[in-house]
Amino acid sequence: MAFNYDTTIGFNPDKALKQDMKPRILKAQFGDGYMQRARDGINNINESWTLTWKNRSVADGQKLLNFFESTGGIHAITWTPPYASDPLKVIVETWNTTFPQMEVLTVQAKFTRVHDL
Repeated sequence: MAFNYDTTIGFNPDKALKQDMKPRILKAQFGDGYMQRARDGINNINESWTLTWKNRSVADGQKLLNFFESTGGIHAITWTPPYASDPLKVIVETWNTTFPQMEVLTVQAKFTRVHDL
């Protein structure tokens, strides 16, 4: 089953996105203070995004939550980040909901890039 955020959800997260990037590196420390470093694999830069949908209707919020639950945290989805022309494959690792007032909710999710086939 294909999971495509851009076509399934139909609305964008808030503009204040947070992108985290961390290289995965193998290190060997030697007794004389010398350290050797090498990339750990081909795709060694871990990339994740924190997205927020603030003050959304219950219907929109439930649509998001149902979509995230359908992926189960294991199925990759395609998502196009802002200012990018090509979509990324990501998994939705975590998500949470807050209820700032009646009939309104805020959803926050963490998308982590994967390099699956």
